Amino acid sequence: IQPNRTTFNVVEVLQKAQELNSAVAKRKQIHLQFEPQPIELYADPSMAYLIVRNLISNALKFTPPGGSVVVSTFLLDGYAAIRVKD
Repeated sequence: IQPNRTTFNVVEVLQKAQELNSAVAKRKQIHLQFEPQPIELYADPSMAYLIVRNLISNALKFTPPGGSVVVSTFLLDGYAAIRVKD
């Protein structure tokens, strides 16, 4: 697989993942919350989306009804971090 690197804002990736997973969260009665900080990345946005989508999907799969999943982004020691907390 050849990565197609470009500069993009991580918020764009999270918005796509939120759109995909919000119906699942609603159906399972899980509060899905996004707290993104706008961070510019130089990476493959498609690969970043797949990673985030899988992390959120796993969190929703293992969170009981009435629970919550929080997705946030932040800078940590000069690196972009994405946290999915359930």
